[in-house]
Amino acid sequence: MPDRQLTEPPHPSGTRPPRSSGSPVGPPSRARILIADDNSLGRQMISDIISAMGHDVSTACDGPSALLNASAQMPDLMILDVDMPGMTGFEVCKMLRSEERTNQIPIIMLTALHDSEDRVYG
Repeated sequence: MPDRQLTEPPHPSGTRPPRSSGSPVGPPSRARILIADDNSLGRQMISDIISAMGHDVSTACDGPSALLNASAQMPDLMILDVDMPGMTGFEVCKMLRSEERTNQIPIIMLTALHDSEDRVYG
């Protein structure tokens, strides 16, 4: 019987397959994580933590930059601040979800907002 290679199914968006380490038991692959926050101290702190975990980090300091970087880089995860200049995190998220190419990027919304309605909206 000929050897058959197992292949992963295509990514749901059709743009790229999920990243893997190539080995079911080996170390996990380095994820590409985009951090978007207008607060430079917060952005740096999150970046340092994620980098120390062994992942590749890129950053954006406002909504429009976050949108452009996400589309260009196709990160494995976005950490997106809600209150940013130029475009809110909610607006960035809505635009990413409306595009077939970017609608599968996982997004963690980050906020210092306290109100329940702000959290529910997100």
